[in-house]
Order: sequence, then C-alpha cells, then structure tokens
Amino acid sequence: MANVLFVDDLPGIIESYEFDLKKDGHKVIPAYCIEDAKNILKTIHDIDVIVLDMSLPMQREGEDKPEIGLEYLKELCKNDDKPVIMLTGVGGDAFRKKAFEFGAYDYVGKGEDRSTIRARINNAASEGMKSLENHCLKVDMFPGQSEIFQSYLKKLRAIAKWDVNVLIQGESGSGKELAARAIHKLSERSSNRFFSINCIGIASSISESELFGHEPGSFTDAKKRKIGYFESAHKGILFLDEIADLPLEIQGQLLKFLDSGHFMKVGGRSDIYSDVRVVAATNKDLAVLVGDGLFREDLFYRLNTVSVKVPSLRSRPGDILPLTKHLIEKKNWKLTGSQWKRLNEECSEALIKYDWQNNIRELKSFIERIFIHTPGEEITNDQVEIQLRELKNDRLKINSLGRNDQLHFSPYTEDDELKKFSEVVDELLICEKLHQFFNAAYERADRNWAAAAQLIGISDDTLLKYRKKLKENS
Repeated sequence: MANVLFVDDLPGIIESYEFDLKKDGHKVIPAYCIEDAKNILKTIHDIDVIVLDMSLPMQREGEDKPEIGLEYLKELCKNDDKPVIMLTGVGGDAFRKKAFEFGAYDYVGKGEDRSTIRARINNAASEGMKSLENHCLKVDMFPGQSEIFQSYLKKLRAIAKWDVNVLIQGESGSGKELAARAIHKLSERSSNRFFSINCIGIASSISESELFGHEPGSFTDAKKRKIGYFESAHKGILFLDEIADLPLEIQGQLLKFLDSGHFMKVGGRSDIYSDVRVVAATNKDLAVLVGDGLFREDLFYRLNTVSVKVPSLRSRPGDILPLTKHLIEKKNWKLTGSQWKRLNEECSEALIKYDWQNNIRELKSFIERIFIHTPGEEITNDQVEIQLRELKNDRLKINSLGRNDQLHFSPYTEDDELKKFSEVVDELLICEKLHQFFNAAYERADRNWAAAAQLIGISDDTLLKYRKKLKENS
C-alpha cells in the first residue's frame, strides 16, 4: 500500500517493525543514519511516510544524539509534505512539543504497545498516499480552468491572506480538506503545523482530551500529561472537518477558545493561550441545524467570519476531463514513474455526462477501477462506459441519517461478487443486509476497510459512521 522510509540506527528495530508493516501491505525502505535517509530521498521519489528515530548519527558508525533527529525533522518538514512520525526511546514532554512545533505528524515512544504504533504508522501512510492532496497543495497546480473554479481559487487566495476563522462548505467528496490545506499553504502560517481533525463519531469525553489535552489523574486512563491539538497547533492552522458533528458539550469550549484564544486542559486549573487559526468544514446547512437546536448559534456566527463554498464537480463539467487526465497521470507516476495509461479522446462525452454525485472522491474511485480492470495502455470509450455503469450500480446511495436515527437510502444493485439486494425492506432487514454488504466489500478488499470504502464509492469516514450506526442498532 505505502512506501515507508524507516530511519533508525538499530537494524533490529527496523526489522521488527518491517515484519508488522508487511502484514498491512507496506514496503519498508531502511536507513541507518541521516546520510542514508537523504540519499534515499534523492533517488526514491515515491516515499509516502517517514518514520524517524529521534536519536540518530549523521553517518554510519557516528555518534547518535537526540538533537540530530530533531534538526533533520525540521529540515524534512520545511522542504517536504510527507508525514513524519518521530519514534523515540528517550525524551519527554519537551521533546514531544518541539517535535510537533517542527512539523511532526505524530510522536510515539518505542515502549508503547506495538499495535498502537502500527496503527499510527498506518494512519500516516494513508495520509501520505492521498496523491491529489499531496501533489496539488500549490493552488496553481489545481486542474480546472472553468470560470466557476477560477473564481473559487481567487477567493481561496484572498481568504488565505486574512488571518481569520474560515467556514468551508461543499458537498461530500468535493475537496473541502484540499481547500483548507491550500489556505494553509498560501497563508503566513504556512511554515507552521497544519492539523486535521474529523469530528464525526468522536465521543465528548475523548474529543475534549484530544482537542485540549489533559493533566495526569484527570480521568481513569490519564496516566501522563497530554498535549492537545489546540496547544500543538500554536502559530499554525487547525482544520475541523465535519464541524456539524462536533458534540454540543465541546461546542461551548470551542466558542470560548475562538473568543479569547484560551482553553483549559481536562483536569487543569489554569487557562492556556494558543495562537491558532481555525478552519472548519461541513456538507450540512449549519443555519438549519441552529434552528433545530443541534448547533450553537453563537458558534455558527463565530466560525462564519469568512465562508467559501467548494464548487461541485457537476457544476464545472469543463474541468472533468482535465481532472481525469491529471489523476490518471498521478496514478501512472505513483505506480511506475512514467505514464503507461492514457485516455482516448472518445471518452469525453461519457465522463462529462456522468452525474458524479460524490464528486472528486467518486472520480478517484473510477480511476482505481480503470487501472484494475482495463488491460493495455489505451483507455477506450467502451471500457469507460462499462466502469461508469458498474460504479453507478455499486454506489451506495445512503442520503442521511433521519431525525430519529433511522437509516434512509435509495435502492441500488451490487456487483455480482457481492450479495444482492435492490429493494427497500423493513428496518431490521435493511440493517442486516447493509452489515452483510459492508463485510462482503471488506473481504473482497483483502480485509482493508479503506480499500472497502473505495470499492463501495464512499469515504472512509462515511463508512465508519454507518458501521457505528449499525452497531448501535444491532
């Protein structure tokens, strides 16, 4: 799945983690000093994530020092967008804070549970493999020349320069996080950290600790002092995706922070100041949620200092072909380093006429299918129409969770390899068949939930959301 550059001066450490990471489909490229790592990055251009030991030598047989690892982390994060995980057996809170200030994606101790470390590396690998997001952060590289999209980019550039809160609105899969990253890249905070948090499915107790941190002994599992996102993101940008799903209890604390720049850790006794620019995103109408009592009105106006709407892919049909070709080129580069699949011009009409309900996310799913199911170099019109038809048939059309937590969906037909159901039945049967459908997709995707979501044609977060809902209803 991902290419992981693992930098540690102890070969045994790398080998032990390589054994685990291979189970997840990752390829580990070892480096035993800073010099090794630099040489590898010069020659291998498709590294997705870097695991960096804090205490390292500059050259093999050299003396390893914590300062060397931290300095190299700073250099990496300044010149590259790849996620870097600091792995260390030394240092404390001060080292952790400095690592995040320099731009570390995550910080884990060698003494932590192996499954936890493995999960964090998997998360970073998933982040690093978002090819569109990683290679198009400079706005001028975004494919799209339509008037509506150019107007949108112009507004993004202007918003980036204003150091105020931003609310990004747009349909699912339209590129709201990409917009947030572009704002960061073009802002005066670009040299500082960008943190992304998805508010879906997080319990109030967990989200409070994650966002604001906690003191030792503040709750049962709080054995050590924890630095939260608001403290780590000092001088940077904190992106709150799916803000409409933030628990009401946390909304009040977020409002306090937006008003004053101060927050209090769980179990803390004094306020902490942090200079953070907050960018939030949603695909829901917050004004309606305010009216329904599900979102605080004062928080809505505080977040909505400046707003921008990401145009849907359907609203800019002239950009569909350039974006499709762009994604094909990125996929070619990812797999081989050179283009080996190309789109026949006859495919234009079919691609433009397709409804693309899930926007760029659905287009990326289509590209994956094309690469898997299409032999040869040329992608023909017949092949495109087949894959678009199967994509539409396979797409899970779950519109929303109803007011009473009821599941609402439109009928659909699955691939022959998945169990079929195509008509609405009673609620219990719906839940049971939906559970079977998700598990069938999971098995077909080699027991990988991220790949299963892509196969279905929905995001990882949406799949997780409905799996949790099914568990609650079971």
